[in-house]
Amino acid sequence: MKKTKKTANHRKVKRRQPTARRMAAPASKRSQQRDDAKVMDLISYSITYDPIDDEYSHLVPAKIEKEISELYLLSVEKPKEAIPRLEELRGLYPEHPRICNYLAGAYSHVGDSNKMIEIVEENYRRNPGYLFAKMNYAEICLQRGETEKIPEIVEHKFDLKLLYPERNAFHVTEAVSFFGLLGLYFMEINELKRAESMLTMLEDLDEDAHMTRRLRKRISRAKRFRRLKDLLGGGR
Repeated sequence: MKKTKKTANHRKVKRRQPTARRMAAPASKRSQQRDDAKVMDLISYSITYDPIDDEYSHLVPAKIEKEISELYLLSVEKPKEAIPRLEELRGLYPEHPRICNYLAGAYSHVGDSNKMIEIVEENYRRNPGYLFAKMNYAEICLQRGETEKIPEIVEHKFDLKLLYPERNAFHVTEAVSFFGLLGLYFMEINELKRAESMLTMLEDLDEDAHMTRRLRKRISRAKRFRRLKDLLGGGR
């Protein structure tokens, strides 16, 4: 995974890979190396902090697309004001996933969890390929204790590029949502090491993001509990 940070000089940072040996590998291993190279190419992609093209923008007129983008901020800052217009747009353009995404967020901000869940489930039914529809629905499943549904929702593909092989770039918010949700899932199934790997990526991407802080807290609490359990159990 490559990461493009929004700094004075847009630098790219690659996920660390094992240093290649200078010595030629035995013939028996060269085939495996070629296969490994193909896998590495498959999971190579960029994480950017800059805006990326929205594949759903063609579903609505340009002026509506602009309005939808403006409604995002309103849904966060003044959700009660955003809800009526988002509901109207949802009726007009039911196949546009960002409308439902922002509407669900607005209902969440006003404390209407039932309506939020209704919109999230609708968005996942209509747009199962939309990343945030997947992640929002997966979050609800985790809250319900339906942990077994998470692998199905991500199609048993625990990397962004494997899930979306046609894409070569993802926005940082997509990556944070995806890896954060997986981290919480791994905590639920008691795979602490894998959860810690997700946290490492999150802290590299956005250490102050809500999902990063949330997973960090979960991991810290789990470690404290394990230490206490070891102390009380005498290491047994």
